[in-house]
Amino acid sequence: MAGQEPESEQMFEEMALAKPGWRFECEDKSARHLVNELKASAKSKDREALKIFKTTTGRRRIYLYAPPGASQKYLVKFYLPADLAKRVKYLVRNSRCRQEYFAAKKLSELKIPAVRALAFGYRGDYKLPAEELVIEPYLEGIKTFEQLWKEFGKEDQKKLFKAFSKTLAGMHAKGVLQRDFKPDSILAQVKAGEFELILSDLERIKFFSRPLSTEQRIDNLGKIFQSFFLCEYSPMLETLFERYSRESGLDFRKGALRQAALLSGVRQLKKVADKMQNWADKTNELIEKFEKEGMELRVSRSVGKDALEKLLVPGRLGKMDEVEVSGTKMELLETSSAKRMMEKYFYLVELGVPARCVLLALDYFDDRPGIAGIEIGDRAKTLREFSAGLAQEQGADFFAGLGKFLFRLELLGISFKNSVCESILVKKIDAGLQFLLSRPDLLGFDPPGRAKMPVFENSENVQKFLKEQNLPAGQVKQIKQAFEAMREQLFR
Repeated sequence: MAGQEPESEQMFEEMALAKPGWRFECEDKSARHLVNELKASAKSKDREALKIFKTTTGRRRIYLYAPPGASQKYLVKFYLPADLAKRVKYLVRNSRCRQEYFAAKKLSELKIPAVRALAFGYRGDYKLPAEELVIEPYLEGIKTFEQLWKEFGKEDQKKLFKAFSKTLAGMHAKGVLQRDFKPDSILAQVKAGEFELILSDLERIKFFSRPLSTEQRIDNLGKIFQSFFLCEYSPMLETLFERYSRESGLDFRKGALRQAALLSGVRQLKKVADKMQNWADKTNELIEKFEKEGMELRVSRSVGKDALEKLLVPGRLGKMDEVEVSGTKMELLETSSAKRMMEKYFYLVELGVPARCVLLALDYFDDRPGIAGIEIGDRAKTLREFSAGLAQEQGADFFAGLGKFLFRLELLGISFKNSVCESILVKKIDAGLQFLLSRPDLLGFDPPGRAKMPVFENSENVQKFLKEQNLPAGQVKQIKQAFEAMREQLFR
């Protein structure tokens, strides 16, 4: 978080600015002076000048630097050394910080507003790039696109997305492809009553000597559908397509181009989610992984390794149906691979599909089945249980909500290995009814590279559910109407 007190010693040790081998490229003499000041502050461990601004997953750290006696502050984006294969690649292509530095210069030449990169540096270690950093001005008081989107009412949101669409079309016309658009990597300010958007996080921008092709534009709009909207419908999606179509001369408001962009977004979301499964591989910000007495365990940090270890008496967990650890109740389930269940849970989280939390994965080194711990929380009912006690006045909301949920699963390529009625849970929340998935290990998943437009009659999930329930024609119609309404709203 901004203004967070640094873990001082670790921060200065990670920055490694006191080590030899650093090389810098600077915008001008004042940037060179700034680099020297930064190195001096790091070497003297000046805790007033250097503070952690934001920590992120993986290699990146962002520090806030306030040079002694100066009013201007700076962001120092710092990367720990990459793995060996990437470091070798960086000998022949730009590293992240180097790419950000040169992309900022190129965007300035093209008159596309972007955060300035004042200096870039890396430390050589055995002739390979190791730590690296890039220094940017800290734009105090300017908010991200994401912050304004959340704060604004509908009319101001539309103005914001119109400005974004205009900027996007202008970039595409100039051959600029931002492959990593995210709502928190765009800054926004008002100039002369109009929104000016400022690009940041430039390390994945590519430049072409011609306007982007239609296929590149389709994929870039798909990226925005994935990262801004999580592949769900929003009125702001219409604003984006409407204004972009007007600015670019290509019609994404309906038809083949719109459908291609949306399906590209679905594929990109599934690829991102596929990578998210790696969170179950090793200890990180979400889980702790450890071994104990013939077991390999992964446990959510909300539960904690120390609290769990007290229960790890040989064979004890296998005899329990439920357990409470650190105030969290979990249902214990046998599965062929508890790690795989946790991986699929992380996959669903990244897709934005509600599912019961997998907090524990215990796998034995022998051939015994694994044990997964799934958070109980407020007990939800299966579709079968919920529909059996359904009051007549709740029926319309239930079947409409089910139709929408089945559409979402079909869009994302999620199917059921077992009973649909037992695999989907329902619970009442303040906003109405929530549908969620019971067990990730009992689901099937299409390959990340596959996406198709959902069709009610062709949906295996729908047909399987209808066979299980044998519903009256009126209720089937309600489900179908909700399913088809979602399809028409998105794909036009």
